[in-house]
Amino acid sequence: GQSSSSTGFGGFGGFGQSSSGFGGFGGGGGFGGFGGGGGFGSSQQQQLRQQQQQLQQLQQMGHPLTPEQHYKAIDLAYQQCPNNSFRRMLYNVVQDGDVTRCLGLMKAQNPAIPEHLWDKAMLMNPDPSRLLPIPVNSFSGLHQRMDLQKSRLDVYKKTLEEIRKRVNTVELKHEGTGLTRLEALKQNHLLLQQQLLLIMQKVLVRHQQGQLINGPERELQHRLFLMQREL
Repeated sequence: GQSSSSTGFGGFGGFGQSSSGFGGFGGGGGFGGFGGGGGFGSSQQQQLRQQQQQLQQLQQMGHPLTPEQHYKAIDLAYQQCPNNSFRRMLYNVVQDGDVTRCLGLMKAQNPAIPEHLWDKAMLMNPDPSRLLPIPVNSFSGLHQRMDLQKSRLDVYKKTLEEIRKRVNTVELKHEGTGLTRLEALKQNHLLLQQQLLLIMQKVLVRHQQGQLINGPERELQHRLFLMQREL
């Protein structure tokens, strides 16, 4: 998998000094995706539109809004405002490298963001060939992004755990095979040592009995001593 890189710029209240952001894993400007466009920015805009429609339907039906719903309506309207000072630009990795196309899609999905803010984002982009600016509105947007990031990290952790288990299984298998072969070599070594001792015993008995040892037997004796020393 391709690791993500993300950099944010500015802060809540304007575009100031550069700071680190929480990047996405996605391609095509999407958070956590692999290819294609949309992702985090697209899903956020869809949720905003759905929430706005729900609040509008409640008002049209004459239902009074609760304080929480009033707050939500103000928050939604503020997020669509071009002068929203609680907007932050972060960057997602575009795996196919087509940042220009994805940037056009992202602009179309976020019409409330002025063009000069996109230009500012691209100007401060640490890697314009791979990173796509993604607008995040307010603390709720950051929280949503962190939740998506956490879910993706959880998937990676599970994958790494599965790989670790497989590696342990392979290591145990090879370790068991190696121990089996080592034990077999030990047994074979003991058997050869016993056979060598028997031959040396017979040669020594003949020598003690005063029987002459001819040339081949003497050579065999010398070889046996060398073999014993190696064993």
